[in-house]
Amino acid sequence: MNIEAYLERIKNDIPEIDVQFAFEQTSKGAILIDIREKDEVKQGSPKAALQIPKGLLEMQIMNVTSISEQHI
Repeated sequence: MNIEAYLERIKNDIPEIDVQFAFEQTSKGAILIDIREKDEVKQGSPKAALQIPKGLLEMQIMNVTSISEQHI
């Protein structure tokens, strides 16, 4: 499998949500993580979102919450 096919497969495994769904879930206690890079976040980000760039997400995700049942 080449890299393009691998990345496409991964992309298909990650669900995308709309703004309304994100708002509903955060209202219920879910954590919203903005994984865009700093220059993209400057364009705007939800107030309650945690900013963790995608390149650092794996290293920092366990610091987000100690509640393993909480929606992220």
